[in-house]
Amino acid sequence: MKCKDIRTLLSLYIDDALDEIGRERVAAHLGDCADCRREAEILSKTWAMLGELDEIEPSPSYLSRFYARLAERRPGDAPWVEAFRGFSFRRYLLPALAAACLVVVIGIGVVQVQLKIADQGRHTAVSWNGLDLELIESLELAENLELIHVLEFLPDLEVIQALDGMETS
Repeated sequence: MKCKDIRTLLSLYIDDALDEIGRERVAAHLGDCADCRREAEILSKTWAMLGELDEIEPSPSYLSRFYARLAERRPGDAPWVEAFRGFSFRRYLLPALAAACLVVVIGIGVVQVQLKIADQGRHTAVSWNGLDLELIESLELAENLELIHVLEFLPDLEVIQALDGMETS
């Protein structure tokens, strides 16, 4: 690895936050490169010195002064900052996110049902072959023939056919 890449990983190496492969690569490079090894030592000593410092507790009015100064320097952001500070995430955002997730889940379910219904209709229309269509036509002809017999229209039909035959000849 290049020195530039190793230097970006030194902080993680010192904090032992690298995976085993990354840690081995950095250690191998530090064994070969005196400059990077020196930088790692300086960084390690710096973190050790910072760890020796006592923790500083801010005064109770520190946050209010901080936000007041922030509002002075960024007047356009001040209403947003105040709204952000006063906004209760647990009270408003979590129920809104839960409702949005519920709407998405219901929407996905509706779409899947609609697709399944459309797919079933497509399979029904496609499954009819020529024999099925011939059978349906035969049933329709049979129903029409029954209707003709019920109306006793058959003798009149023979007369009409005979008249048609005389006209064409």
